[in-house]
Amino acid sequence: FDEVEALAVSRDVAPQDPDIVIASAHTHALGMGSLSVVLLALALATRFGSKLVGLCAIGSGAGLLADLGSWLLARDSAGFVALIAGGGTLWMVANAVLALLVLAELWLPRRGGAAA
Repeated sequence: FDEVEALAVSRDVAPQDPDIVIASAHTHALGMGSLSVVLLALALATRFGSKLVGLCAIGSGAGLLADLGSWLLARDSAGFVALIAGGGTLWMVANAVLALLVLAELWLPRRGGAAA
């Protein structure tokens, strides 16, 4: 381990090239944004209130904005890393709630009690 330690363990974490960060953020925004839109559309078609779905929409959008918007800022200040983590967590929780609402709609009996 003594012979390879200098090569295997680095104490210097250099920021990624801005072009790579922008390309990665672009790709993530397309995938994560599309997932949010699909989950919101499905959740709006459920029996659950639009206030709850709207709150999840705000959480999903704000979380995605905070997460992806902080990527370039975190290159210059490590304080923005916490905003990336917090935004990602907010986005994930909001989308998890939306997905659970859609699953609950599928599992709950139909409204009106009549089965087809």
